[in-house]
Amino acid sequence: MMSEHLSQSELDYPFRLLEYINGFRVSKVIFSASELGVFDLLLRSQEALSAQRVAQELGTSMDGMERLLDALVGIEILEVEVTNGTALYSSSDVANLYLAKGSSKSLHDMIIYQSQTIYPLWSHLGDAIREGKSQYEKTFGPPSGDVFQTIYRSEEEMLKFMGLMNSSWVIDGHDVVTAFNLSSFQTIVDLGGEKLLTQSWSCRAAILQVLDVSLLQTHLMEPCNCPLVVIRCDGAEQLLKLAGCWTLRTRIGHCCANNLFYCKTPRMHRSSGP
Repeated sequence: MMSEHLSQSELDYPFRLLEYINGFRVSKVIFSASELGVFDLLLRSQEALSAQRVAQELGTSMDGMERLLDALVGIEILEVEVTNGTALYSSSDVANLYLAKGSSKSLHDMIIYQSQTIYPLWSHLGDAIREGKSQYEKTFGPPSGDVFQTIYRSEEEMLKFMGLMNSSWVIDGHDVVTAFNLSSFQTIVDLGGEKLLTQSWSCRAAILQVLDVSLLQTHLMEPCNCPLVVIRCDGAEQLLKLAGCWTLRTRIGHCCANNLFYCKTPRMHRSSGP
């Protein structure tokens, strides 16, 4: 029972339970500030700004922006100081590093996807449990038997989803790819990847993707330290066929957020390609 794991003070007043219940409000405060451009404005500013100035710059109501900024101060995302009776707001180091879009470690794209896709989906959690099926159609309209057809339903949605994945990669990518010694492999194949983080490996790299290659290279690719090829696959069947063509000493896997999935090393000669 829950009460067995709670202190007497928690039983007298359910602080932790109330924190769980109201947790969505904290998320939505951060989501809204990111969508409105609050963190980007404060990062660009050379001085702390009043709520009125922020509201003017971003085209919002003064009252609404002041409440939002105060909420961000309350959760220690922003800092505030009062000068001559006026509250002046500035970003914390965490906000500048992770929440401003222009930062090298920005989580902005992750936040936008969470706000515009994941958050609406989770509002149908009860329906998902009752019906035992995806709620994409109910949430976003177009029916599809394949969740990835829904995710990739437009170029805008493709880029939004890849922005989510890349935001995770910014934080975890280096630790993921350096967790294993890949120096003995001649070829590294990333199934479904878009940003292949490489070290000074003497190898070639390939990314197998269902996305349009030109779209991938234009918007998502980063410089790579080893020879790189991007191959578009029209579906899982072709992807698996391509994967079977790689020669001995190839490491095939998929790097995603906190997870690194590796298939076995193929022990085969090159077959006739697709």
